[in-house]
Amino acid sequence: MSLSQRFSYTNETNEPVRLLLEPWAEQYVIQHGQKVDVLVTITEEASDGVIEFVQESDMLIIYAYTGTVISLSTNGKELPPDTQIG
Repeated sequence: MSLSQRFSYTNETNEPVRLLLEPWAEQYVIQHGQKVDVLVTITEEASDGVIEFVQESDMLIIYAYTGTVISLSTNGKELPPDTQIG
């Protein structure tokens, strides 16, 4: 059995915000005014842990742990990681 929880994040800054998923190092760019749904699924294999959200000036970092699956969507469509970020 797995447990899922959905969170919503809206970039209300005037600049794009980088969203980083750890420990996978997947990066996304959230544009000004863009709303993103974050779906966190905790599987049976999950260790005890805490999902951490850390906001920096130009970046939101989500720290997960073994056994969690995180997916992002906007307007009902899955958001692919941005491969252009260096």
